Amino acid sequence: MENQPTTNDAPTLPKAPEYELPYDRDSVAVESAKRSGYYGIMYAGNYEWDNQTCTAEAYGEYDADARPGERHRMINGQPRRSLKFHTTWMDADKAEPCLREIGSYNRFDGDVTADALDDLPDAAKVVVGRESSPVMYVWTVDAPAVYDVFDNLIVDDTVDDPDAIVPATDHRPNELGGVPNADTFPVATVGKSRGDLDTGVPTLLRAWWD
Repeated sequence: MENQPTTNDAPTLPKAPEYELPYDRDSVAVESAKRSGYYGIMYAGNYEWDNQTCTAEAYGEYDADARPGERHRMINGQPRRSLKFHTTWMDADKAEPCLREIGSYNRFDGDVTADALDDLPDAAKVVVGRESSPVMYVWTVDAPAVYDVFDNLIVDDTVDDPDAIVPATDHRPNELGGVPNADTFPVATVGKSRGDLDTGVPTLLRAWWD
C-alpha cells in the first residue's frame, strides 16, 4: 500500500523540548544570576531582539577594542551579560552567527564550533546559551552522529617550525552527553555518554565548555 511506512523511512523529529528552568525562581542559582549580570536569567524568547542580538548581549561584558581599564562593559553598575542565557530553537545555519558572537573562551572557539554545525544531521535543532560558560543544546534523532560532531572538535594546526607558537587545537566540550526523550531544557545533568545513546530516539544533546 502506498501510505505504509517502510523500514527505510527516517524517524521524524518531534517538537523540541520547551524552555523551563530546572530550579526554583527563588533558588540560589537564580539569585546568583541576578547579581552577576544585568540581564539575570535571560531567555531570547522573552525579548524582541533576535537570537544573535541576545547572544551578543549575554556575552557583552568585555570590549576587546576598548582601552585598558575601560574594557568591561556595564549597565546600571552591573556587568553587561547573563550567566544563565538560552536562545530559542533554531536551524543550524541560524545558530552559527550566534556562536561567532561569543568568540574564544578557554577551549571554546566560536568560529570552529560554528563551522562544525555544517556536519549536523539536517533535521537537528540548536540552542546557543551561557551557563556561566558557553553551552549548546541539540535536539536530534541521530544522537550518536551529533555526539561525534562535538567530540571531534580538534583542529590540526601542524606546522613545520618546531619553535612556532601553536594555538590550542582541542575545542571539544568539557561536558558532553544526551538526555533521551527530554521534555524541557536546560537540564541540570551531564547526560548519557555516546555508548548509551541510540539512533532513532529523540535526544537532547548538551555540550558545555568550561
